[in-house]
Amino acid sequence: MVRDYKRRTNRGGWSEEQIKLAIQAVLDGKNGYKSASKTYNVPQTTLERKVNQARKRENNILNVKVPLGPITTVFSEEEEQILVTYLKEMEGRLFGLSTSELQKLAYELAVRNNKQHKFNELKEKAGKDWLRGFLHRHPDLSLRKPENTSAARAAGFNRLSVGKYFELLGKALDDNPFTPDRIYNCDETGISVVPKSRSKVIAATGKKQVGALTSAERGTTITIEICFNAAGTYLPPMFIYPRKLMKPELLNGAPPNSWAECSDSGWITADIFLRWFQKFVKLTNASKTNPVMLILDGHASHTQNLQLVDNAREHGVTIICFPPHTTHKLQPADVGFMRPLSIFYDQALTAWLRSNPGKVVSQLQVAELFGQAFIRAATMSTAINAFKTCGISPYNPHVFTEDDFIAAEATEIELNAETEPEADINPTPSVAVIPQETLAVPSTIISPDPQMATGSALNSSANNVDPVAPTTSNLVQQAPGNDSLDTSFNLVSPKQLMPYPRMAEKRPRQVRRRGKAAIITASPYKAVLEERQNSKNSTPKVTNKKKMKKTTKRSKKEKKADDGAETSDNEDTECLYCQGLYSESSEGWITCQTCGKWAHCGCAGVDDNDDEAVHTCPFCEDS
Repeated sequence: MVRDYKRRTNRGGWSEEQIKLAIQAVLDGKNGYKSASKTYNVPQTTLERKVNQARKRENNILNVKVPLGPITTVFSEEEEQILVTYLKEMEGRLFGLSTSELQKLAYELAVRNNKQHKFNELKEKAGKDWLRGFLHRHPDLSLRKPENTSAARAAGFNRLSVGKYFELLGKALDDNPFTPDRIYNCDETGISVVPKSRSKVIAATGKKQVGALTSAERGTTITIEICFNAAGTYLPPMFIYPRKLMKPELLNGAPPNSWAECSDSGWITADIFLRWFQKFVKLTNASKTNPVMLILDGHASHTQNLQLVDNAREHGVTIICFPPHTTHKLQPADVGFMRPLSIFYDQALTAWLRSNPGKVVSQLQVAELFGQAFIRAATMSTAINAFKTCGISPYNPHVFTEDDFIAAEATEIELNAETEPEADINPTPSVAVIPQETLAVPSTIISPDPQMATGSALNSSANNVDPVAPTTSNLVQQAPGNDSLDTSFNLVSPKQLMPYPRMAEKRPRQVRRRGKAAIITASPYKAVLEERQNSKNSTPKVTNKKKMKKTTKRSKKEKKADDGAETSDNEDTECLYCQGLYSESSEGWITCQTCGKWAHCGCAGVDDNDDEAVHTCPFCEDS
């Protein structure tokens, strides 16, 4: 078999470049056969034969390498390099190809370019031997398991949003040169009594199901506020428990100086974050003579709180929020800290269950287990490297390369998009962030050539759709690129068979408030918040109508409301998560688009200000 072949001699081991230089040296009279053979490490007899052929013009000097034996690669080195570049480009756009898709693409390329091959014509795909050889010849490629990336994040992390964010950050640093120990980042993370991930364990070969003990099927979420600075200093975390009253036992074993709050859903609220911020001011000794920079995400509890803005301005705290859907690459906590913290917490949880057989983890043990994980994860190097990777400290607006923005190109975001009416929320127009449309990124590809040969692996007989990845959208067209790289393929290139995904149509612009990077403590932002607060206070509240969310399935309660039949049953609807009554609630509600049951936005983990949010409860997801 080709996969088991081991070369026994070094015959033909010289490269084509070496023989070219040796032939040219002999033809120019710079070296004789013997000296050129030693200098360029090629056999003398081979060099003499090639020189004679070159003199007789029997062989082109630019192509003197002759393959040995009957086994040759289907594609040339240049063609394989084009294929490698294409695979990297598709992975950068978040549409990476699987091994099976690569095998089908290789077969189609060989057939469409009239290449001699021994691929499986029945399955219409290249074999495993070709795949292994291709990956072996190109060690810069490897098989990786991708992480789920939402379409909103793919479209949100673009050159425009990131560029405007760094302009804001640079302006704030110019106005007040903060040292690393005065630049902080805070973020929330949710933990549960059920581990999020599991490491592999040793089990019997052939066993179909391998289990691991957990405390419950679905645990209750406990939110923890974490904050650290660019010098590697961590502030005590704050725990938020989903309960009415606080018990001192809940903080047994927690990191030193930690404290806890309670909320109905276990999620952070504007009031809780304001109390955390007041504690932050005390711990950092923030004042106008000793200012501090705090960078955080654009959650409503952070950016829509006028009391927070006044408190920050009073104590010399400059607050900057990230652009929407960019924290996975811009926020130090997400980039460098949350992942190891989650791994260490899951390990502590598993170790506790193993040491206490017959018992389950409850809220009373969460603080102790989290404290063990926090001590392991909260290292100075982790914090310093996280801020450095995000380009915050030291300040580096060019930390991201063009490859980091490839995924946003599929949505065709215009760099000259119009600004929304609240664009003056930033201190100066030159650094105002232009809001972006969140466009749905297509998950599959359509061939642009309707005349493709029938029966190919990349077409179907009905609609010429690529069966490698069945399509559900017709909004994809071939993206412009460097066509000069495809000249090695005589007829069809990889990009012609499977074009780069790109949105070809735009949805109608929807008039709604969108988040953006901003200096929260700036005067223009405060003025907008005050105006919004005054308008909200002057608008009469509607108490007998639920806040309806956009769903794909209408519930029976919605139909009753449309008919004007409001019943006591509608007012006493229970939250799917916390069993709280609608009549006793003042916050927004959302319905599951599958089962139609209602829940608080906070319990469902949905932003109360997002009018386009849809929700599927975990019970429907599991089923």
